[in-house]
Amino acid sequence: MVQPGTHSYATTLTSKDDSTHGKKCANCSQWSETAPHSYTNGSCTCGATDPSASEPAFTGTATAGFGEGSATSIVVGASVSNAKNDTAVSVTKVTKNGTELTVSSNYTASITKGTTNSDTGATSYSGTVTLTADAANNDVFVVTFTITGTSKTTTASCTYYAATTPETPATPTTPTTPETPAQDPNKAPSNDSQGIPVASEVSSPQQAQAAINTLKNTDATALSNRLLSNESAVASFQALDYAVQNAKGVRVTVDVDRSSAPSAVRSGVSVTGAAFNAATTNSTVSLVVDAPSQAYSVASGYQISMTLTGVSSASKLDVPVLITLPLPSDVRSDRVVVLHYHGGSSTPTTIVPAVSGSSIRFTVTGFSDFVVTDKDASVARPGNNSGYVSGN
Repeated sequence: MVQPGTHSYATTLTSKDDSTHGKKCANCSQWSETAPHSYTNGSCTCGATDPSASEPAFTGTATAGFGEGSATSIVVGASVSNAKNDTAVSVTKVTKNGTELTVSSNYTASITKGTTNSDTGATSYSGTVTLTADAANNDVFVVTFTITGTSKTTTASCTYYAATTPETPATPTTPTTPETPAQDPNKAPSNDSQGIPVASEVSSPQQAQAAINTLKNTDATALSNRLLSNESAVASFQALDYAVQNAKGVRVTVDVDRSSAPSAVRSGVSVTGAAFNAATTNSTVSLVVDAPSQAYSVASGYQISMTLTGVSSASKLDVPVLITLPLPSDVRSDRVVVLHYHGGSSTPTTIVPAVSGSSIRFTVTGFSDFVVTDKDASVARPGNNSGYVSGN
């Protein structure tokens, strides 16, 4: 007979609910030694399974590059965290210079599962996208992967800029028709359907500057809207940025290795359009990511500072740049916002980014502190007890 008030607690931990575990009394509903779950490789000592590890998620950076000596074979790869036996990775879309290619008619693709990194748990996938026609210099390809698990699907994409080496022409044995004269280096490039100068028509410093002048004279808000809503516009913008880098000798880098930079932004950060704002030719423009100038109190997401070096003015760019950052792991994709505290302002500008898989993208014309968080999050600055509610 059990004496009233006598507890008999289990000797091993069992899961109490989604967030805690403990030792339950066999005589009543009380628990002892309750504590939060602690997961290692997806499992807790009490037997609970980490819900965030139950489905695959893209991590790292998808890669693409032409196989050696080939103008038709693009070597692709992706890294997937939390991959399970039933996780499938496939190439579901390929665009060339902003135009979607048709599978079978324009390309074929194959992806093979590789090994799993014992330290990070990420599984590698690699394969080949084979084109039915040779790529030309400055062609831009965007390869989109779809990663499918039991109940979750995500996507990731990578961009490859073709730079094939032309074959040495054979010595003619008979008179040949004169070649078409080389492109006039002073001729301004035409615009595509998105109002963006055509990258393949930019090969000289003069043409690059003409393309930049076109962008400077384009309504910045209209250009930003296209870059957030239209993948073809993004591809054209990326291709032009690459062409301008080559024509003007501009090198673009991303620096996320500052010791004070949050771990959440150590990968998956990029900038497109930096070359359009370079102060001089034959120079380096660098996006520097670091801790914010002052700490913000916010429950979710992350906070950073960003600046662009090697430009005439980082506080007021001539042409908007497109920033890509990781989607915070604790913020839903349909609720994420970017709060831009420009120039130390106490009231931020709220930016609603475009979301693609585990990445977000948005445009800016100036840099300072940024908080990436939930749209209804309360954000407080030092000395400001009232805070700021991003949804207001």
